[in-house]
Amino acid sequence: MFLIEIIPIVNLPKEIDQILFYYANENIQKGSIVSIKLNNANIYGLVISSTNLLTNKTLIKKSKFKLKKISKIILNKNILTQEYFNLINFFSLYYNCNLSKTIKTLLPSNIKSLTNYLIKETEAKETKITQKQTTNDYFLNKILPYLYTNIENKKQTLILCPTVDHAEYIENNLKNIFENLFNINKQSNLNKTWQALLNNQPCIIIGNKKSIFLPFSNLANIVVVDYDSDYYKSWDQKPYYNTITLAKYLSKQTNSQLIIQTNEFSYLKLKNQSYTLIKPEKKDIQTDIVIHK
Repeated sequence: MFLIEIIPIVNLPKEIDQILFYYANENIQKGSIVSIKLNNANIYGLVISSTNLLTNKTLIKKSKFKLKKISKIILNKNILTQEYFNLINFFSLYYNCNLSKTIKTLLPSNIKSLTNYLIKETEAKETKITQKQTTNDYFLNKILPYLYTNIENKKQTLILCPTVDHAEYIENNLKNIFENLFNINKQSNLNKTWQALLNNQPCIIIGNKKSIFLPFSNLANIVVVDYDSDYYKSWDQKPYYNTITLAKYLSKQTNSQLIIQTNEFSYLKLKNQSYTLIKPEKKDIQTDIVIHK
């Protein structure tokens, strides 16, 4: 018998314990998804640990409550990375957000669809560059060498966009160059992207602020489009957060390079800090790129 620590994927009040204990007859991997009964309702939960009770009988003796058995193992497979768990902890502490609400915010809203897709266990595709070429966009031409290098070195790239229109524009300019290009603003691509990242597959991901919450395993670059956009701030519903803050944290966690498209005002502000700059054409200061290591 195994003692399973679980964070429910629902919004629990802060005064309620955020980590719940259940038991299972088999070992369940950290990062797996299970179904549990909570207040007579079946909900999904994220497994954060599994302990063999046969070798830790003192845990049962010290327990002041009766353990419930998990209802069902939805997927006994780690669907996250260690960097993702670190991001969960950072988000919870930095934004003073309880763990259950943090999990609910970070994980895909349709977790059932994701787990059903991952159960199929599709194989990783080989990533190819159709042909090295350029675009008609100055900013994209500046980041293309990084995209080419990352694919050749079997690395991943995140292109963070403030709006759906930004993402579609970039996708339309790059889709004929790179095969493994995912725009996760399209729901059909989210599950494919998650699988590709778990398979450590080299790819280029385009998305809005929610794309920062993907299980990156081999991230080389985070490209922030229109750094000064207010759309990177989640202000319409709790928890409130700033995607730029999370991008900088993820960059440090994954040892990836942060590339920022900025306007003239932020360019001057960032220039005075310890940033390496790639200057734009004089006629277009709006497409300056700042590289932060």
